[in-house]
Amino acid sequence: MSLYPAIVRAYAAFRELQLARIHRDPMSVQSQTLLRLVRRAADTAWGRQFDYASIHCVAEYQRRVPIQNYASMKPWWQRNFDGEADITWPGLPRWFAATSGTTAGDKYVPVTRALLRSHARVSADLIALYARRRPDRARGLFGGVFLGLGGTTTLERRGAVYVGDASGIAAGRLCWPLTRWYSPGRDIAAIVDWEERIGRIAERAARQNITFLAGIPSWVKVLLDRVIAVAASAHSPSKGDRTWGEGRHADPRPSRPGSAIRDPQSSPDSQCPIPNPQLLASLWPHLTLFVHGGVFFEPYRPIFDQYFAGLNVEYLDIYSASEASIGIQTDPCDPSLLLALDHNVFYEFVPLEQWGRPGAPRLTVADVQTGVSYVILLTTCAGLWSYDLGDIVRFTSLRPLTLRITGRHKLFISAFGENIISEHVEAAVAHACRLTGARVHEYTAAPRFPDGQRPLPAHEYVIEFASPPADMDAFRRAIDAKLCEQSLDYAIKRRGDLAMSCVEVTAVPEGTFYEWFKRRGRLGGQHKVPRCANHREYVDALRAIADEVRAAPG
Repeated sequence: MSLYPAIVRAYAAFRELQLARIHRDPMSVQSQTLLRLVRRAADTAWGRQFDYASIHCVAEYQRRVPIQNYASMKPWWQRNFDGEADITWPGLPRWFAATSGTTAGDKYVPVTRALLRSHARVSADLIALYARRRPDRARGLFGGVFLGLGGTTTLERRGAVYVGDASGIAAGRLCWPLTRWYSPGRDIAAIVDWEERIGRIAERAARQNITFLAGIPSWVKVLLDRVIAVAASAHSPSKGDRTWGEGRHADPRPSRPGSAIRDPQSSPDSQCPIPNPQLLASLWPHLTLFVHGGVFFEPYRPIFDQYFAGLNVEYLDIYSASEASIGIQTDPCDPSLLLALDHNVFYEFVPLEQWGRPGAPRLTVADVQTGVSYVILLTTCAGLWSYDLGDIVRFTSLRPLTLRITGRHKLFISAFGENIISEHVEAAVAHACRLTGARVHEYTAAPRFPDGQRPLPAHEYVIEFASPPADMDAFRRAIDAKLCEQSLDYAIKRRGDLAMSCVEVTAVPEGTFYEWFKRRGRLGGQHKVPRCANHREYVDALRAIADEVRAAPG
């Protein structure tokens, strides 16, 4: 019998006690973290600029170092690309991670060995606390394979550094004993072309005993579809006597752009059912845990419930960005995330209502309150200093410190003064799905400006449905009602249909968002769909792709 479950249980018991102590006095740990980071960077160009050698407390640090963003730090990091060491962190960072670029173009942030250890420790906490809470299920977890769907481990040389997806950088540094459980393995993970890689992962995973699955839900769904296709192909009567999972599967990619995209309004199989989802229960009978992150999960939950029908899979969220891993979900029934306090990351929080104002307060974990929206700032062991991550969080508990991600402060719609943020959009779509039984693959929203036929402005939701609602009017009214409930400004604009009309929903064919990602060179990895924007760039591009598909013969 393997010793690993026993080792994990022993570590989990120790770590649970340690975390309880840390969360009783979180500021002590955070102060020590900041001062340790400041001391490490005192002899860097950044540290000399802000005289880190004379900083001895958090307040002094905040007085000297202003809030940073990517634009302000990029010139410093460019010096690393040019081969200069000791710029914002000691030494020369070997890697830079390409962030998802949800609100801007491609951005590259430094990744150090210390940051990789920080990421790994947060992931270890998730597994340890899961093992502590569910020891019966944790035993089976180590009896199979962990499948992590991330970016390629093949990195691109840029000057003196290498760039790639953060998950690919981390996967490429895995060593024994983690490689004992890791799938898809070094050979497939190194494939650069995402469509080739996902096909090869599906072929291998269909023959493995997967017990733990991790990835961004939208891309994991693509993988599961292809695993099911592999399994169905292997079981097809036309395959003769081949046994389960042995047959090679034809490339599941469309033969031409859009050829596999179906129009939910015209196709006879408009419900877009998952083909033979029960195959997963036979294929991976011991699948125990799905760790997801990157997007609001609730609209995806019904889809994954269908994929995992016949299995007893628990879902856990992890708040992990290219810049740092920040929190973990410890209870599947509570979406709150336990803040990672002792992993070489220092946090500051600016109240959202004061964001951008001169002198806006920069609060620490000692000052935050529940129910208040904050912009989160990170200081890390990779040379990020009071860095605006772009996320909005809200604390749900102070002892222990737990929070929820509620959106991106750069993702909003206020073309008409209605003040809708991504949190409102996500909650509205989830609400409409619950009321109407609809299921969505992907969606985004944008303003629809007045024109000759429609004198009142509105919001347009471009949605790719897994299963469209029977009553589309009820679906869009449900979105509209939830937006009114969440935003007083929107409710005022909608009152009496005088300033804005009800939201509009544009259903696009299945695969539209995939093709959109493909044309932008953003397949896989940590790329995500912006849930809303104050412009029409995304929705117009998606509508154009959908029109191409509908016009294509066959």
